[in-house]
Amino acid sequence: MSNTQTPLHQLHAEAGASFTDFAGWQMPVRYTSDLAEHHAVREAAGLFDLSHMAEIRITGDLAPDALDYALASNMSAVPIGDAKYTLCLNEQAGIIDDLVVYRLGETEYLVVANASNRHAVVEALTTRAEPFGVSVADETDDTVMVAVQDHCLPMWSRALATCSWRPHCTNLATTKSLKEQSLAGRC
Repeated sequence: MSNTQTPLHQLHAEAGASFTDFAGWQMPVRYTSDLAEHHAVREAAGLFDLSHMAEIRITGDLAPDALDYALASNMSAVPIGDAKYTLCLNEQAGIIDDLVVYRLGETEYLVVANASNRHAVVEALTTRAEPFGVSVADETDDTVMVAVQDHCLPMWSRALATCSWRPHCTNLATTKSLKEQSLAGRC
């Protein structure tokens, strides 16, 4: 098993998680039984540690233009506070990775890539963003990302309020969709 752990690893261990290797990270796979956890999410809420995902912050006056150039979608059209699914392609239009890009501000984005493609995406974004003079910062090792899934959207805030790591997090970013909300914060 890998030695790379998310910042929430100790909390998972204390909660009785069993772990598995996922793209070089020790990730919790279950706490009790698959059926019990399925029912817990369906009846209340599930909090999922996504901290192994690559989190890459793009900032600068020309960040929207840089991402329009670097990715397969028009990221400058994404409203602040929203997210868009897109692709990072190679020169032959093959897929390097699929991404979710959060627009945090007028000139600030958070690109979330798959853990196994972290370095390839960082390299592609850094190379493509260079002419635009924007910052590309791999914040994966310093970022906690959790997803909350429930059947009642307001429940995520109650679940978050009970997390022992919450007081240590700053710069929280949220996005919403019809049935899910995600949260990323720096700890």
